[in-house]
Amino acid sequence: MGQIVYVQVLLPLKLEWTPWYSTEEELRVGQRVEVIFARKSHIGVVVRICDHPEIDPAKVERIQNADTGLPDISENELRLWDFVSSYYLCTPGEVLKAAYPNSKLRGEKIGVLIDRKAALSRARMEAALQRKVDTLSQRLLAKEEQLKARKESGKRAKAEVTEGLQSERDSLAAQLDNARAALASFLTDSDLHKGSTGDAERYPAPGGKPLLIRGANRMQEYFRHCEACLAAGRDVLVLEPESELGLNIENEFSRRFCASPADGKLLIYNAQTSPAQKRRIASQLRGAHEPVIVLGQRSAIFLPYSSLGLIIVDEEQDSSYKQTEPAPRYNGRDLAAVLASISGAGFILGSNCPSLETLLNALSGKYALMDLPEAHPAKVEIIDINDERRKNGMVGDFSRKAIEAVNKTAPDALITIVRCFRSEEQTAEQLHGLFPGRDPQILTAYAARKSPVVSDLTLIMQADALFDRDDFRADEKVLQLLTMLKSRTRELIVQTGAGKHPVFAALAGTSCEDALLAERKQFSLPPFTRIVDVHDLRGGQLIERVMLPRDRNLAGAKEELRSRYRGVCSPGVWFDVDPL
Repeated sequence: MGQIVYVQVLLPLKLEWTPWYSTEEELRVGQRVEVIFARKSHIGVVVRICDHPEIDPAKVERIQNADTGLPDISENELRLWDFVSSYYLCTPGEVLKAAYPNSKLRGEKIGVLIDRKAALSRARMEAALQRKVDTLSQRLLAKEEQLKARKESGKRAKAEVTEGLQSERDSLAAQLDNARAALASFLTDSDLHKGSTGDAERYPAPGGKPLLIRGANRMQEYFRHCEACLAAGRDVLVLEPESELGLNIENEFSRRFCASPADGKLLIYNAQTSPAQKRRIASQLRGAHEPVIVLGQRSAIFLPYSSLGLIIVDEEQDSSYKQTEPAPRYNGRDLAAVLASISGAGFILGSNCPSLETLLNALSGKYALMDLPEAHPAKVEIIDINDERRKNGMVGDFSRKAIEAVNKTAPDALITIVRCFRSEEQTAEQLHGLFPGRDPQILTAYAARKSPVVSDLTLIMQADALFDRDDFRADEKVLQLLTMLKSRTRELIVQTGAGKHPVFAALAGTSCEDALLAERKQFSLPPFTRIVDVHDLRGGQLIERVMLPRDRNLAGAKEELRSRYRGVCSPGVWFDVDPL
């Protein structure tokens, strides 16, 4: 019997404390073990090992199974989880459950069974090859002894008998050489199968700091940095939004880095990836492998990277990077920055119209900024419908200027009408009367945002209806939407009742970044502060919105807020840090 040691095991449960267990086996931090908690079996992660627990040893239960066969959790993964739990005010167990949900755990257990069967099969094959080598060695030795005895006896023997023995000996020697070669080849393949992480060259962050690439034509910059990172022997993580915006980047990367479907340099990790494929990707990233690009959505952050050299977050302003339900309610963009720091990896953000949080980091010098020129900028016209009405410049909901612009386009031109107020039927009725013979597509703002089609002319109706007066981020969101639509058309016409609004001026080329940031600063809003929304656990209603200063005391202020609500409400609360 060995010495009893005590360990704290992180479980995939919402617990404010980490349970203690005991064992006489030698364990490692990060090792996954099977334990019983509340009469149920759970797979947990060893996070601490010591000789004396912080509770009564008599109350400490034994570990059920220390040899689960599941791969260890790396130090970098544990560091990332610790940050998520602290920053987003959730329990470590909730982070573990997000990083290794039940579906992923089931896949890993299946993988363990497959690997064990494969290991058993390899062991049997190795034993069979070794037996063959031993048998041939014994037979060859016996044949050598037989020839030696004949030679030493001095008796005359028929030449054909001696030649026969020599031929048999030579045949056995050849068979033995072949068997030894087969065994050596098998052992080499087995060593490669086990793999190791190795020592890869570190890929430096571009310019020594995170890089923001602003502009629609940023794909070539992504490719350049990816190829440099791969050449240095390090992996690349490219995050795409969960919306349809991510489809374009998948196509671009597939064309650039996949010479064939079996090329293996580009790994896709998203909602369409099967559990078996996800398991294989995770297993590949843990062991020795040729450098790869992982193109995935926000959950790809929790993969077990062993040689990560670069992270790229495309369309970094997209709201789908924010996990809203369940906990941890993290922002994938912000978590990617932390993962890059932990991994010593380069970090690149890309957007045609960045979030104000990222823009402030660039303007303050925390991030480097690369502005890319537009190759073919769209022609933009802002039409104030109030001014047009005063001079009889409106026909229904359409300005005469917009009507003239549509009539100037070619008969087969693709015209997109983005309606922000009227119903589709009302808009279609007016279009039929104004443009007989034409069939423009009528989209909502949401549908237009998802459409990858490039139009010859895009007309946005009642654009001021896009602003949500209850959302302090409304200006920023509308600017991002209109900038995106601008990048997908050759001519953009915006009809609005607020023609002098800085967002519309920005579309025409006048920067509004300073004005938007100044307004946020004046009212102590993000990115100059941090928001924590406190919700009722049962009904989800907002109990309190807290504005916290963005300073070195932020972590302490959040923990103080968490302590204030701990145990005072029934059934409790949940926190949403940096809500969108």
